[in-house]
Amino acid sequence: MTWLRCIALASIAIVLGGCGDIGFHDLPAEQVDAQYIRSESSFIDINGNNVHYLIEGNRSGPALVLVHGFTASLHTWDGWVEELKSDYLILRFDVPGFGLTGPMPDAHDFSADYMCNIVEQLTKSLGITAFSIAGNSMGGYIAWNYAWRFPEKVEHLIVVDPMSYPQRLPPEIRAIARPVGGAIATRVTTESMVSKSVAGAYGDPENIQPGVEQRYFDLFMREGNRASAARIARKMARLANSGYVNLGISEISVPTLVMWGEKDTITPFELIKYWQRDLPHAAYITYPELGHVPMEEDPTRTAQDLRNYLHGASG
Repeated sequence: MTWLRCIALASIAIVLGGCGDIGFHDLPAEQVDAQYIRSESSFIDINGNNVHYLIEGNRSGPALVLVHGFTASLHTWDGWVEELKSDYLILRFDVPGFGLTGPMPDAHDFSADYMCNIVEQLTKSLGITAFSIAGNSMGGYIAWNYAWRFPEKVEHLIVVDPMSYPQRLPPEIRAIARPVGGAIATRVTTESMVSKSVAGAYGDPENIQPGVEQRYFDLFMREGNRASAARIARKMARLANSGYVNLGISEISVPTLVMWGEKDTITPFELIKYWQRDLPHAAYITYPELGHVPMEEDPTRTAQDLRNYLHGASG
């Protein structure tokens, strides 16, 4: 999500420069879908959302549900799926508002209850009654809220650089959450903005794989997704400044693994101390050289750490 910082700078430039309509059009959904739908892709209607999901891996193995972060998509988990699919049945989906699921219906709004209901409806429809759930960033917020609300269904909780405690959001999120910034963000996006901001989410930009920056750009530009991101950013900004964003963390009762990149400047690494205070019996793994998306930046090592944890916790 750091690449929205560039949108904030573009917004300032447009306002100060008095420019006219220099907006870039959304990409047609059909065009983006044709490029990113996979042979394994499926869709299901949940509360008016056409949820895009993939279910892959070992059909007889334990189930693992993966939830991506703000402005990302299910593709952020490609590396983990490749590393873990021989052992686990893996379900991942595009959170409403992002990816090929696309924008939420106008009458709907982002909340923990709303997103937990998406997870609940999706897993129930697929007959998955017990599973581990992992989430990164905003997806971490969804994952830990689900584990708190439905502990009887969650075997293990894994949060990766999660949204969780009050914090000052990065400038790009604060900008897009404001009316003017949000309006401009739905009109102005360039590939160079995305490239610079994806690099900001990595501890080392050299770890960005070919095609990743283009994918982030294409899916953000998919029809309706930019406006949806602005709506969700407004809600995230209110949450981050509230005293209740972390409500429930200290009451999580399922086995939990917290993973965090120490170079993360989006959900800052120092927030881990509050997890350690409120969940002292959780397991903790940190990565000194990684940033906000450790599972994308170094999928082999982080997936192996997850496998070791799950095997140990189940042994």
